[in-house]
Amino acid sequence: MKKFLLIGLLSASFSANAAPVYVGNFNVFDGPIWTSNPIVYSATEAAALLFGGVASDYYISVNSDTVDSSTITHTAWLDGWGDTTYLFTPTSETYSLSSSGGNYSPSPSFSAYVCDHANCREYGFSEASGYEGSNYTNYVWRVAAVPEPESYAMMLAGLGLIGFMTRRRKEGQS
Repeated sequence: MKKFLLIGLLSASFSANAAPVYVGNFNVFDGPIWTSNPIVYSATEAAALLFGGVASDYYISVNSDTVDSSTITHTAWLDGWGDTTYLFTPTSETYSLSSSGGNYSPSPSFSAYVCDHANCREYGFSEASGYEGSNYTNYVWRVAAVPEPESYAMMLAGLGLIGFMTRRRKEGQS
């Protein structure tokens, strides 16, 4: 019984809140060319693809402030098959749409990681196309575990209890 109490105290001491940490960025147009009918990704899914982990590990921002996590917008740039709506108005970081079971074509489809209305060479746009890159950069923040003050207190209490029980056991053996 005492062992279970100790294990419970120690495991509870490692609960944590999430604090976002900036990890990088990607441009919508960094993705595969639309003519290859690529997989559709929300911005958080694209972040998981590019930086590892799972989509729920990430927050996305269209704000280029990579120092202050309070400026995270939880919105993203997306491109659409025959539709540039989300190149001009960002949408939710978790939004994507595929009308064909996960791939980009046909319309309507929206992805945060596809080279469609871009200056990508395969598509044939020049830099003066009006759709060039920097305006469509999604800034990626990863949620990292940060211990709460209560967690430290519980961990110290658990360690103190271990010390007390060890001392008591040694005294009982003498």
